Amino acid sequence: MGFGQLLKTPVFYCRYTKAAEKFPCHGLEIKESELEGLLFEIISKQAVVIIGLDNIGDTGGLELKIAKQSKYEKLIRDCKEMKKRLYEQYLLREIDLESYREQKTVYDTKLKEVSGIYASLSSQTSQMKMDSEAQLKRLKLAKDISNETSLTQTLADTLIDKIYIYPDNRVEIVWGIQDFCEEKIF
Repeated sequence: MGFGQLLKTPVFYCRYTKAAEKFPCHGLEIKESELEGLLFEIISKQAVVIIGLDNIGDTGGLELKIAKQSKYEKLIRDCKEMKKRLYEQYLLREIDLESYREQKTVYDTKLKEVSGIYASLSSQTSQMKMDSEAQLKRLKLAKDISNETSLTQTLADTLIDKIYIYPDNRVEIVWGIQDFCEEKIF
């Protein structure tokens, strides 16, 4: 859309089809104030949704994963300590080589299993932390929006990449912040 600058009431129009009468957007105009009002209404409603979803979000999931991760971290330390003791027993000739090898295999297997679970939990908690940080930024933005009374240049630049307006009064917004209007509820 182009911006009509010579008019007293600024309007947006499709500059690509200004002369092409066969296109549906030929001659279509929307007043700047109407577009800003519409956009601010959409953005404000989404901000209310985001703020409301924050109140019903999963706040304990990350803490539970961190607690589990800590448990498996302790199990890894315990397995390594048991292997160390086992080796000391072998060096002190408290156990023979065959017993050492058998018991070491058991500890190695357990250590591999526990380490795998720990690595998975670590990856999950890392992702959850990043998601939580993104959600906090999004929530802060939503709260900032709720304090506004109209669409500001900063809000428009932050949130909106492109706007498409169609003859049937349909408006399509390409968001600058991809997850601003895409909430994962599950």
